[in-house]
Amino acid sequence: MAHIKIKPLLQFSSAGYDSVMAQTSPDVNNTEVLQKVKKDASGFTALTKWNETTLATGFPYIHKGETKMFIEPNPVVSFYATAHQFTMSSIRLRDDLLKDADMFNLHGGENLKRTSGFVSTASVAIVFMFTSIETLLNIIIEGHKGDFIIKSEVIPKEKILWWSPEDKIKKVLLNINPKCFHVVEGKKYFQITKLLAMRNSIMHFKIDNDFTMIANRTFIENLLKFEFNKTLDATRDFINYYMTDLIENCDCGKD
Repeated sequence: MAHIKIKPLLQFSSAGYDSVMAQTSPDVNNTEVLQKVKKDASGFTALTKWNETTLATGFPYIHKGETKMFIEPNPVVSFYATAHQFTMSSIRLRDDLLKDADMFNLHGGENLKRTSGFVSTASVAIVFMFTSIETLLNIIIEGHKGDFIIKSEVIPKEKILWWSPEDKIKKVLLNINPKCFHVVEGKKYFQITKLLAMRNSIMHFKIDNDFTMIANRTFIENLLKFEFNKTLDATRDFINYYMTDLIENCDCGKD
């Protein structure tokens, strides 16, 4: 699976660059304006060339008295790319662990080290898959004009943002796209539900209480059985369903 193409949060057609600049940009020769940026950059937005046809947004930032400029990455893509990276590592670590951990074949210290490494890496992968979905939902909700109508009840977006991901997907998105992912892509949405459940088990961790000794065996077994590739693909397809081609493979083509 190839690297993920990182993208800016906002892009504008470069065809409108001149008109945008005429309306919004300070005169680079205006010393007074430039001094304002250097003193307090919070009220300014930066535009820079992204490729041959588009511009990307960024912002100036004052660091130790010097003005820096940052292009804003799309957080959905950034979080998904993190999930992708840790998914590949999780699969490798799990395969190595299952291959080498034959009944006391590994020294206890090495076994513990590898198991802990897998649990940590897999947990990061799962949390960031979830985070990419949650971020997408919140961006869509924030971008919606006006309040939401759900079962004839008008609900402000400020309240909607605190709803569970399941309610946002099944109830809120109907206001935006009547052909919802969970209806059109039922099998893939089932993978999403398993992701949500596994993420909850990480964020609201509970020790097993059905063993004679304290244990987290159930949690580790569920991680070992987790369908990383299928879930990562379902996450990508969910994101791209609502924002076409947002998640794309990097042009480098490398894994």
